[in-house]
Amino acid sequence: MELIDKMVQNNQGAYFSDPIYKNIDQKLRQQMEHLKQVYADELQSKIKLVEKEYAHNPEEKEKQIMLLKQKHEERMKNVREEAEMNIFQVAFDMIKNLLSGIRHMFW
Repeated sequence: MELIDKMVQNNQGAYFSDPIYKNIDQKLRQQMEHLKQVYADELQSKIKLVEKEYAHNPEEKEKQIMLLKQKHEERMKNVREEAEMNIFQVAFDMIKNLLSGIRHMFW
């Protein structure tokens, strides 16, 4: 317990240092951008397929494209949550590595 109190005191009252938070925030933003790009690419691919499949039926083609765009918008609304879920593992690994570095102090 004394070691944790010392670490908190050294970090000016925080359990983890500011660089850890900044690193996690940066990785979160990168993950969000990556997901946005993946989703945009998927949307374009699906639109191309719909355009080919419904080339003979313009009304149905427009309807299908609108549905795809609506689904895309829903995915984009949830992109932060999905990125946070993905980044949780990164944060866990960082904390585990930090703690493994001070493990020897406990034994």
